[in-house]
Amino acid sequence: GSYDCSCPKGYDGNPFQSCDLCDSIECRCQPPYRIVGGACLLADCAGGKQTCPAGAECITVTGGVSYCACPAGYRAKPDGSCEDVNECQEGINGQSACGFGADCYNRPGRFDCQCPANFTGDPYKGVCAPSQVRCVSDTECDTNERCVQPGECICPPPYYTDTEDGNKCKSPCERHACGVNSKCTPSDPPKCMCEPGHTGNPSVGCSDIDECRDNPCGPGALCINENGGFKCHCPNGQQGDAYQEGCRGEARSECQADDECDGQLACIQGGCVNPCQALPCGANAYCEPEEHAAWCRCLPGFKEDSQTGACISLCHDILCGENAQCVVSSTGPTGTSTTCACLDGYNGNPFPGGSCLPDVCSASLPCQDPQVCVSGRCKERCEGITCGVGARCDKATNQCVCLPYFIGKADLLCVPPVIPPICQPPCGRNSHCEYGQPNRCVCNPGTSGNPYESCGAQEKTCDATKCGVNAECRQGVNRVDCVCPVGYQGNPYVACEGLV
Repeated sequence: GSYDCSCPKGYDGNPFQSCDLCDSIECRCQPPYRIVGGACLLADCAGGKQTCPAGAECITVTGGVSYCACPAGYRAKPDGSCEDVNECQEGINGQSACGFGADCYNRPGRFDCQCPANFTGDPYKGVCAPSQVRCVSDTECDTNERCVQPGECICPPPYYTDTEDGNKCKSPCERHACGVNSKCTPSDPPKCMCEPGHTGNPSVGCSDIDECRDNPCGPGALCINENGGFKCHCPNGQQGDAYQEGCRGEARSECQADDECDGQLACIQGGCVNPCQALPCGANAYCEPEEHAAWCRCLPGFKEDSQTGACISLCHDILCGENAQCVVSSTGPTGTSTTCACLDGYNGNPFPGGSCLPDVCSASLPCQDPQVCVSGRCKERCEGITCGVGARCDKATNQCVCLPYFIGKADLLCVPPVIPPICQPPCGRNSHCEYGQPNRCVCNPGTSGNPYESCGAQEKTCDATKCGVNAECRQGVNRVDCVCPVGYQGNPYVACEGLV
């Protein structure tokens, strides 16, 4: 019989005598790998002897030496293949890959830094801060926003920022229904008003005013009522100012048939007149000329009862919540639609099963969720609240708060906090980094030396070996310093370069 000995994995040596821990690069780097520049790399890839693992590249250096290496932005895995380095998660040299307030986007072999929308600055090495000049006029802002100094778009009261719909600036009229032929005025609270030339209850519906009933035209002129207005004209054969001074001349027979009259006027006793002048209509109805004849129509918001022929409200069989009413609006696909709305001065759920409460509030009379009490009025969260630059309204607290990582007074201005300067290369012991162009390391007070290596007790004797390339050592009364000589510039503790 026979036996064989072998060193366990991770050990090297003569297995028949002793095995030692393989913890040096010379031990761990075995063919076909070789040591190149202090690293163990797969060698001789240029000659076709070896094929680089997935993602690696074959690099040829002086003397024909070639090896496999991962490209920039990648690192080698234990099997020699390459994987992307996620700088956004891991950072660089212990620091964030991007500047303060910037968004980091990892890409294959690289990364991108970008300032968020409406922020400006250096996203790679600096700070992203709110843009102080976002606008110069209202046209550069979103819908309903206004441009105010210093160039900031705000949502002015009574408009409000809807945090549940992309922070859009919305009119209070968007949740306040008005009747037919009326419009909402964005006030606090919003109000419904009849459109010009109409009258009635704007919350229910407005009807056309027949201005011709008051004889608004000049003497001898004919009046034609229109939706929202009226027109005056002189009879056939007469001339003049039909609206004020009146018509002059000998009137002639205007017509013998209806089709000889303008518009919907009818030919009556040789004259073109409004046929509705002789047709009274019932309750909730109005007369409308059509094809030179008079027809009674139901007012907006009403419909004809199939049994009685009377005009009844579209809301007559619709139930709403407490302190609410049915409203007929002109937003439906058929021209009109019905909905429930709280009475003026009330807020809440206007639909069946709900109730509307007075639009006042206090500690003993709280608002219905999700509304909050603001100055004694129930309002949507963040409604009418204008925050400062670099701030937003927190819907949970109904208060202005600074954006993440910003500090300041949220109703005026929030800015990024002062962050320590970053030096490259890093500062040594007993030294610190100071802002500059570029930033530089300096020894702490009471110490001296090369701040990029180490600062110690103040030296009083020059040692040029502690200064950078082309730098000189200058001895003062109580300290020594490295300086760039005349004709040179740079960091005297790193290297001085000749002026071009």
